Amino acid sequence: MWEFLVKDKLDKRSILTLAVGDRSQKIWAKTRGSIEAYADKIGADLICLEEVPLVYPSPHWGKFSIYEFLHKNYDRLLYLDCDLIIRPDCPDLFEVVPKDKIGLFNEGKFTPRSICLHEVKVKYKVSLDGWDGMSYYNTGVMVISRDQRYLFKPPESWKPLRHAFAEQTFLNYRIFDQKVPIHELDYKLNRMSLMNKWLGVSRLDSYVSHYAGVGDLQLILNTIDADLKEWEEKAPAYKYEPHFYITVGGGLGDQVCAEPPLRYLTQKLCPNGDFWVLTKYPELFSHLKNVKAFKETPEIKLPAIYEIDTHPSLTTPLRKYLAHLFCHPVDYISTAMMRRTLPAKEKQIHLEVSEAGRKEAEDYSVKLLVHPGVG
Repeated sequence: MWEFLVKDKLDKRSILTLAVGDRSQKIWAKTRGSIEAYADKIGADLICLEEVPLVYPSPHWGKFSIYEFLHKNYDRLLYLDCDLIIRPDCPDLFEVVPKDKIGLFNEGKFTPRSICLHEVKVKYKVSLDGWDGMSYYNTGVMVISRDQRYLFKPPESWKPLRHAFAEQTFLNYRIFDQKVPIHELDYKLNRMSLMNKWLGVSRLDSYVSHYAGVGDLQLILNTIDADLKEWEEKAPAYKYEPHFYITVGGGLGDQVCAEPPLRYLTQKLCPNGDFWVLTKYPELFSHLKNVKAFKETPEIKLPAIYEIDTHPSLTTPLRKYLAHLFCHPVDYISTAMMRRTLPAKEKQIHLEVSEAGRKEAEDYSVKLLVHPGVG
């Protein structure tokens, strides 16, 4: 059964989604409103497929229906998984993506997916010369023109893959094998939970919130309800700030040297962000207004948070190329935190001296204090 919402005048642009099975139908009941509103906004038809041929290994393979829709009905098509919602201010994706390219989000830049295509190379005995060894595209949001129709020609056969992600790995195989021109979509046009640890900002900061990987059905349904309500309450500003959790490691000297990078990050780069800092010496950072410093690990419940370690472990890439003992600690810490050194004028340590601390120092009989460190 095909369910259509077609405009009075035939439009050559359409949105296609799949809602096959009880689980998808329950999700579609929650997400349908925002997708319908988006279709109206950009002047596109909306088609929801509720059945797909049984010959396919899973309902996700119904995406190959795109082949017929682009042949008979439409010049361009936007495919959307049914488990996503669209913010009212989302731009027209048909205007974002050029007609001569397919629009996709490259999740391979943010999570390891290379094993999927290495398996394809073995199973299908192909070289994939067009693949860069890292890229892997999510097929939950796709902008396709008639020129890319051939990509979705239903396969006569397919090989079982351990890392298939339904039809997704097969489509990636075709994309790289046939060297299809690609316009990479920004993560805000297909925001998934895998991005949380990289961004530290709520998924609702994005135009498209995609619930792939969120959890069980009830959690997804509850989350969609809460997110739609929050968008309604925050409209039209939709302002979300990033959250950071920073572990300041090392002894007193290293922690003092963390003050300039923390000051630069919290005051210059991200003055509106929220910062939680775990440190042995909270008083070192008490003058930084948007920093909450703790001696014990705080309990933080946020939809997304970006974690930073000022002294990363030996297994991290930074430690392979930058030696702590041969680098000024301010430079080392700023590189660990922000992948950069600070401007020279920002490297000065700014610490206020309390009256109690001043009196304690004046009470010493010697005039010169040396801190050799325990190392």
